[in-house]
Amino acid sequence: FVFTACEGTGSGSRFQTVDSSNIDGFVNCTKILGNLDFLITGLNGDPWHKIPALDPEKLNVFRTVREITGEWGERLPFLEEEVNHWHKLLYNYLENHVPSERGGTDRT
Repeated sequence: FVFTACEGTGSGSRFQTVDSSNIDGFVNCTKILGNLDFLITGLNGDPWHKIPALDPEKLNVFRTVREITGEWGERLPFLEEEVNHWHKLLYNYLENHVPSERGGTDRT
């Protein structure tokens, strides 16, 4: 098994949020250096920047991640029911599969 570190999102990163234009960059990552930020424009798409909505199946790219050095999931806006649905989906997946320095799971 090859360990691969990948740049996260947010301040100081190339990408501000995980979206359909960059999620494939996390394929085979085992460690995320920094945060994983998920914003409504990343989830539902951003017509202004011509970024389509994120396919929920694409979240499977995170199955290889073993560590996130920053934060994830806590800064999602809780403005709409759809956002809450996405947050629950992401939170449950990451909480159950990805250990982090903030005390995530130790399951592999």
